[in-house]
Amino acid sequence: MNRYLNLIRNIGLFAISNIALKLISFFLIPLYTVQLSTAEYGVVDMLNTVILMVLPLATLSVCDAVLRYCIEDKQNQTIYATVGLGFTCLSCGIVAACLPILDLHFFGGLGDYKGWFLLCYAAIAFQTLFSNISRGVGKVSVMATASVLSSVTNILAVLVTLIVFRYNVRGVFFSLALGNGVACLYYCFAGRLYRYFRVQKGEFRHISKNMLIYSLPLIPNSLSWWMTQNINRFFITGILGIGISGMYAAAAKIPSILSLITSIFDQAWSLSAFQEYKHNSKVDFFKAIFTVYNAFLTICVSVMIVFSPYIAHILLQNDFYEGWIYIPTLLIAFYYMALNSFWGSVYTSSLKTTYLFITTLVGAILCIVCTYFFINWWGAIGACIASAISAMMTWILRVIHAQTIIPVFINRISLSLTQIAMIVLAAVNTLLLPCRVLFNVIAVIIVCALQLQQTVPYISLLKKKLLQKK
Repeated sequence: MNRYLNLIRNIGLFAISNIALKLISFFLIPLYTVQLSTAEYGVVDMLNTVILMVLPLATLSVCDAVLRYCIEDKQNQTIYATVGLGFTCLSCGIVAACLPILDLHFFGGLGDYKGWFLLCYAAIAFQTLFSNISRGVGKVSVMATASVLSSVTNILAVLVTLIVFRYNVRGVFFSLALGNGVACLYYCFAGRLYRYFRVQKGEFRHISKNMLIYSLPLIPNSLSWWMTQNINRFFITGILGIGISGMYAAAAKIPSILSLITSIFDQAWSLSAFQEYKHNSKVDFFKAIFTVYNAFLTICVSVMIVFSPYIAHILLQNDFYEGWIYIPTLLIAFYYMALNSFWGSVYTSSLKTTYLFITTLVGAILCIVCTYFFINWWGAIGACIASAISAMMTWILRVIHAQTIIPVFINRISLSLTQIAMIVLAAVNTLLLPCRVLFNVIAVIIVCALQLQQTVPYISLLKKKLLQKK
C-alpha cells in the first residue's frame, strides 16, 4: 500500500472514531445554551479547560511517547504500554492532591465540584492512554468502535440528565465521565488491551527514561491549543465574570465544525509522518499534503467567517447569541493552530521535540501578555485577538525552523496573500462594516482562486499516486 493510500485509509478509520464524538459535541451546543445559563455553561467549560491543561502536566505527556515508541519498536510494546499506565495512575493521585486549588476565584466556582472533576479527569486520562496504545499497536478499528460507543453513551446520558432530571452542571459532568469510562472498559476487555500491561524488569527503567526524554518537551506542545485558545478563559472569568466566559466558550465551539475534520487528519497524519520520515522522498510527501491541507483550511475558514452570524443564530440560543461577534477572530486563531499541529509533526517524527517547547513557550508568553492588556482595552474580543496573534507567531517560528529538518518549499507570495485576505475578511465582518457583503464575495473568490491554483498540480499527483502500487 503506497503512502498516500495508507494516509487516506487511516483518515477513514479515524473519521469513524471521531465523527460521532465531534458531531455530538456540535449538536449539543443548542441544548446546552437552552438548558444552562451562561454562568453554568462557564463552569462546564472551565472543567474541560482545566483538564486539558492538567492532563499533559500530570502525565508528563507520556501517552504521546507510548504512541511514538509502540509504532517504532514493536518488540517492547508491552513495556511502553505499562509505563504509560503507571504514569497515568500516578497522575490521578497528583490531581487528587491538588484539588483544593480549584477553590481559587479565577476557576469560576469549579471548586464546588471537586469530586466530579477528579472523576472526569481519570476517565479522560485513561481513555487517552488506551486510545494511543490502540493506535500504536495497530488496533485503529478498536479505537473507532470505542469512540462511537463513548459518544452514544455520552449523548444519551446528557439527554436524560439535562432534560429528564434537570441535573444541569452535575448532569453534564456525569455524562462526560460515563462516556469516557465506557470507552475505557471497551478498550481493556473487548479490545484486549489488558494483555499489554505487565510488570517487567530489565529494560524497564532504561525505556522509561527514553520515553521521558521524548515526552517532556512535548508538554508545551500538548498545551499549545490550550495556551492560545483557553488560557484567556481565566482572564475573562477573573476580569469580566463567569457569565461572559460562558458566552465566549459557546462561541469558541463553532470552530469545532472544522475541528471535526482537522482532528481526524491530525491523527492519521501523525502516523504517516512517523512512518515516512526515514524515506528519501519525504520532502515531496510533506509538501504535497501541506499544500492540499492548507487550501482546504483557508477556503473553509473564509466561508465560515462569512456565514458566522447565521451559524450562531442556529447554535447559540438566548443570551449566548451575543457571542457570535467572537467567531470570525476565533476562526483565524483556529486556522493557525491547525497549521501549528501540522508543522509540529516535523519535530515529533524526527524525534527533535525541543524546539516545540521553544515555539510554544514564545506563543504562550505572547498570549498571556496580549490577553491581559487586550481584555482591559477591548473586552472579550481582545482575548480572541490575543489567541490569533500568538497562534500566528508560533506558526511563523515553526515553519521557518522546520526548513532545517525537512526543506519543504512554500509559495510565500500565495500563502501571504491568502492569509491577509482572511484576516481582513474577519475584521470586516467583526466590525460590521457597510461594505462587507461585496467584500465577502471578492475576498472568498480571491482565496479560492489562489488556493486552487496551488493545489491542482498536487491533486493530480495524489490521484496518480493512489492508482500506483507501492
